[in-house]
Amino acid sequence: MRKRTDLEETVKARVISLLEETLGKNLGVVVPKMEEDITDKLGQSQTAMYIPSGLSFNQAKKKFQEQFLKRELRAHFGNVSVVARVLGVNRRSVHRAIREHRIDVRRVKTGPGENLFKEEVDRSIRSTLDHYREIFNPLKMEKLYGDVSSLSRDIAEVIPHQDISWREAEEDFERDFLGEALLRNEFNISRTAKQLRLRVETVSRKIKKLGLRKG
Repeated sequence: MRKRTDLEETVKARVISLLEETLGKNLGVVVPKMEEDITDKLGQSQTAMYIPSGLSFNQAKKKFQEQFLKRELRAHFGNVSVVARVLGVNRRSVHRAIREHRIDVRRVKTGPGENLFKEEVDRSIRSTLDHYREIFNPLKMEKLYGDVSSLSRDIAEVIPHQDISWREAEEDFERDFLGEALLRNEFNISRTAKQLRLRVETVSRKIKKLGLRKG
């Protein structure tokens, strides 16, 4: 199983500097644990995409595949051969996925790739801040949320695009999506399976395969 690639130390130092400036200005203090949580989340942001939690596992996975493939096509200017090499699959598989998800390559390759990554960074930061909403002064948190957009833009400029294989991306998605579902259901496998419309045996097998643990 692949271990997630953390942010490179030089990039991480620049990101922490941006975080310290924004947190200090809005909260009046520097919060190392919050910085650590955000940088960890950003280290995962290459596959961190918004997938509605109300979908079944299979529906969510298809949605992820579509968004991930669009992002890779955009990052490589619609060059299917390059995308196939990066993802570790053959060109026929990429063409088949493009048809399956009805992706217009001409529109995707000229789309706002930088804006898309900025949005991914924005979601990663906001989802992390949500865990601290009840801890700090509401007015200070509101000011902090107001600066997330500009902070995300600055951070997106210093984090390079990282290539990841199709198999690794899907494994990351399954770990995140299933892990969130388990947390929502207090690691009750039966309830999680019902919510995701999977068999209990399937959920148990994936928990073991993905190394998911309670707490």
